[in-house]
Amino acid sequence: EGLRLMGVELTDEQMEALIDRMDFDKNGLIDRTEFLDTLTPLDPATAPLFTAAISPLYLKMDDHLDALEEEEVQQLMSMVERVSKVAAKANQLGVSLMIDAEQSYMQPAIDQVALALMRAYNKERAVILNTYQCYLKDSFVRVRTDISRSEFYSFVFGAKIVRGAYLVQERKRAASNSYPDPIQTDLESTHRNFDAVAAYILSHKASGIHPPPPPPPPSPPRGGEGRLA
Repeated sequence: EGLRLMGVELTDEQMEALIDRMDFDKNGLIDRTEFLDTLTPLDPATAPLFTAAISPLYLKMDDHLDALEEEEVQQLMSMVERVSKVAAKANQLGVSLMIDAEQSYMQPAIDQVALALMRAYNKERAVILNTYQCYLKDSFVRVRTDISRSEFYSFVFGAKIVRGAYLVQERKRAASNSYPDPIQTDLESTHRNFDAVAAYILSHKASGIHPPPPPPPPSPPRGGEGRLA
């Protein structure tokens, strides 16, 4: 009933099939990862959750968040189709495809596409690699979460880690829109986070040789502008 209240128009049989698909490991429970990974504008069953037809849902979430128009969903589907062709060719040629990172406010959509491609192509090796910018405060948690996804869905996690490229834009936008700065406080904090992310990925690759390292310590409060991360 909750999905129907949010605008998903399905018959009882279709709803039962959707819930069954959400329960990926067939344990009778749907956890947060299964639920979120099933909801996508690319699936006709859940696309209404992202379109203008249910814009009241978006208004409850964020006054600045606009629902997707049908044309935008079609553009997304077209983009995913083109990227999938490139991924299939990379798989065929035995090479890897690295998907670049962008600004933090664009990254969730990129992550969704990259993770979907990983599930499709990273069966035996890292055909698809997603990029993680370690000057972002949430990058360690995102890497840890996506590695957990790879274990849950049985695909090979692929990553390129960098420090970051959009510091000025990110901080300017955060200040203009009155939300917390997503960037590490200073260069040293970015280095520590980069090292922690690299160590965590390598410990996952080592597969049990030693326990994963802890996340990096929190950044100290910013004093003035600080140094570039």
